[in-house]
Amino acid sequence: MAIEFPSLTGLSQENVEQARALIVQSLREKSPSLEFRRGVIHDIIIHLESVIHAAQETYADKFRKSGSIKEISADPSIADNTLVDAVLSNFLITRKVSNRSTGSIIIKITDPVLLVVSQGSSFTYLSKSYSVISSFATKTNALDVILATDRLLNYTGDGYYSFTVDVQSDDIGEVFSLPQGSPLSPNFAIPGFISAHALNDFFSGKAEETNKELLLRLKDGITSDGFSNKSAIASLIKKNYPSVMDVAAIGFGDPEQIRYHGIMPISEGGKLDLYIKSEGIPANINIDVSAVLIGFRVEGEVWQASIPASKAYNFYDIVRIVKKEEEANFGIANGYGVLNISRSYDVTSSGDEFIPEIEKPIEGAFSKYQTATVTFLDTDNEGVSPLGTRANYSLTLRYQRNVKEIQDFLNSPTVRPMSFDVLVKGAMPLELKIAVIINNRDASYVVDTSIISYAVSSYVNNLKMNQTLYKSDIISVIHRLLESEQSVVSVDMRGKLIYPTGAVKYINAPDVLTIPNDAQNMVTSRTTAIFLNKSDVTVVVKSV
Repeated sequence: MAIEFPSLTGLSQENVEQARALIVQSLREKSPSLEFRRGVIHDIIIHLESVIHAAQETYADKFRKSGSIKEISADPSIADNTLVDAVLSNFLITRKVSNRSTGSIIIKITDPVLLVVSQGSSFTYLSKSYSVISSFATKTNALDVILATDRLLNYTGDGYYSFTVDVQSDDIGEVFSLPQGSPLSPNFAIPGFISAHALNDFFSGKAEETNKELLLRLKDGITSDGFSNKSAIASLIKKNYPSVMDVAAIGFGDPEQIRYHGIMPISEGGKLDLYIKSEGIPANINIDVSAVLIGFRVEGEVWQASIPASKAYNFYDIVRIVKKEEEANFGIANGYGVLNISRSYDVTSSGDEFIPEIEKPIEGAFSKYQTATVTFLDTDNEGVSPLGTRANYSLTLRYQRNVKEIQDFLNSPTVRPMSFDVLVKGAMPLELKIAVIINNRDASYVVDTSIISYAVSSYVNNLKMNQTLYKSDIISVIHRLLESEQSVVSVDMRGKLIYPTGAVKYINAPDVLTIPNDAQNMVTSRTTAIFLNKSDVTVVVKSV
């Protein structure tokens, strides 16, 4: 924030007295015969001048401190943003600007009619508003879809039709991010309106970076960019991809590095794996696949679909499977059950692209080169279709942002190192759930559990890889939000860790969340990121 001239009534008395002493000393040096005891000169002229002088010195002192990294670090709130920006620009650090949450809303209507959703039309979710960024027109024929704002009406399979519009939040900040499937209400009339939901996770908005947050990135600015050491690698990536929160570099001598394919079972170097954790939690995205019927069970039909590398988005898991025509039916939470996910890899080069060396599915897991075959159980079909029948399904994948983009960047001829190859992956995901019980001894006080859920999830999601999460950390975060009549009774932490092999390990954390040390499967605290969705923070308040 800008430095404001201080209030004359709020000045430190000590500063005013120092200013008066300086003025009196200066006047005595020039006119020793003047009277400086109580009177008009002392009580009015000198006093007022002392106040003005103290205010000017306070104002100037803030400017001086705003130009010192040491002083800014000691108290980031005192500094002027413009001056801080100027200082840190010397280290090639630029403040992250604020932005709004953006995403697509899928709207379900009763009939296939032509209509226009005008720019500026708004939707609401829990008092948060989202406005349409352009005018969108529905079309009933695919041949009429010409402009980028034309939207084809799709039959949803339940007798209705759907189309999408793109929106952005009316205000800035992370609180305006929306998870996939969040229901929204239009603030305008839509003929035949049935429902509106977030089609995918909204890209999270951000408030402007504070001075404190900016200083935390100072190390990246003063570090040289390149591949000389782990700090330099992290700096190279973060400067080009500001939404990346943490980078774990695993190379020669690290036990997690297993991409050695020589005749002898030894580490010969030449391989670098980068594990990426972006801001927030992993994102959801929908993809369409053509599945084939491969078998039958008492509960339903067994279908199988292949997910190519171009669609796999280095995904962690599949959180929803529905028929393509039911994509807009968010009354279906998870859809059909996944029976198996078999991961593989595709290192087919497209032209001159450099491909890192991958020889095992575990090595390519969570990377740009990951492919998969998913087998799932459709419990709605009656088992009358012949084997080999094909049908279209919609899969919702959970993935780590920026992985493909960073891999392409590091593969480029002007960036990639000449003596080794680099493979970029999403960090091993540990999905956390937290249950909190709070005692409330004041019946008139209502504990805002939504604020607690947000604060706890924000704290956890800002942990870097290789940082330890203690139960006491969670309790400390919660206590800062409570009054003296409330107390934390218990905190239960449980985690679900997905291995690159496809295995899942559940972790109970009574006091500290301990990540397995399983380097042969590339899973250690250095390669694992902890994620916590605010909806997975359960807060129960008991009146006592």
